[in-house]
Amino acid sequence: MKYSLSMTDQQQAEIKAHVLPADGKEAVAIALCGRRAGATSHRLLVNKIIPVPYEACSIREANRVSWSTDLLIPLLGEASRRRMAIVKIHGHPQNYPWHSEVDDESDRELFPSIYGWMEDDNPHASAIMLPNEQIIGRIVSPEGMFESLNVVKVVGEDLKFYYANTDLQNVPEFAKRTAQTFGEETFAKLKRLKVGIVGCSGTGSWVIEQLGRYGVGTLDLLQKSLRKI
Repeated sequence: MKYSLSMTDQQQAEIKAHVLPADGKEAVAIALCGRRAGATSHRLLVNKIIPVPYEACSIREANRVSWSTDLLIPLLGEASRRRMAIVKIHGHPQNYPWHSEVDDESDRELFPSIYGWMEDDNPHASAIMLPNEQIIGRIVSPEGMFESLNVVKVVGEDLKFYYANTDLQNVPEFAKRTAQTFGEETFAKLKRLKVGIVGCSGTGSWVIEQLGRYGVGTLDLLQKSLRKI
């Protein structure tokens, strides 16, 4: 199963403003998310963001935050009624790009209680935000096990994708020209794309060939069939 989290650029900015404040100390926000569950993927889509007030935190330091989970109670009721996901997001102002041992301990204490409120085992998640706005997330199971979100997507005037796995395979021979021309980072983005093409003859066939040569990861082809009536 692949997991992803999607939000708008305005929501990303709202989260950053709260969880990475000017005082350089950690802070927390909660996102209520809708779901799109498929056979092979589960998408979480941010619906609204609820900042945890700074004054509700018993500890706020540069590498640690502790807060009263009583604030979650009304949100859990709404999430249960609407079958939504809870995503906890906190900042890492020191730019530490992984969940810390303190984060692991906190998530293992919090999320079993969240699942206990729900009438199903649909996934909930925990995420961190870095000063460069990158978001790194993971699913936390009812048993306190962790599984990385495959990608966090931010939609606005530009599209941003934050992938869990940046260790890509070597560039294949047929795509080396693309990597040399546009850079390996661009090739990495192309490799992760999934592109749908409607119409595979004429212009479509040339587009398919070029996208393949550029190294696009997945091509979904749909040939329109014509029937004489």
